[in-house]
Amino acid sequence: MSNVKQNTEIAKLMKWYWDDDWGWLLSQGDQMSNRELDAQVAELMGLPVKYHTNNPNNERFYYVDTPDENMMCPDVAHYSRDIAAAYEMEKRIEELGLIDEYCYQVHRVTLASWNLRRDGITHAAIWRLIHASPEDRCLAAIRTMEAMKKRK
Repeated sequence: MSNVKQNTEIAKLMKWYWDDDWGWLLSQGDQMSNRELDAQVAELMGLPVKYHTNNPNNERFYYVDTPDENMMCPDVAHYSRDIAAAYEMEKRIEELGLIDEYCYQVHRVTLASWNLRRDGITHAAIWRLIHASPEDRCLAAIRTMEAMKKRK
């Protein structure tokens, strides 16, 4: 295995990603809990998210606020762990017309290629894109929205 491929695989396992401006950076997913990531994705989907901390560990429990006080508030979906929920999030990305930016961000999150310009699109790159985890897809969605905000 070449050094480039080996380094890319190690970085993927350790949740690092390549940024053209900054080099190797620690994945955003390691900086927040999966439930915080789920809450951000729910907000991206336009859901009113709230949380409560009624427990000894100060752990946050995220839920979707409903206008009807008599209705039970559902928990925020586990977008970062459930592939079906991640697909629902991707449908929202499509509705917003953000497919191109989202695909670019999935590529960045999954380290689909060491250098896309140099290596071109390889079968290994396509394989990583197809098999992006729900967490990878969520991180890409959040980065997509951040990129779109910067452009406005």
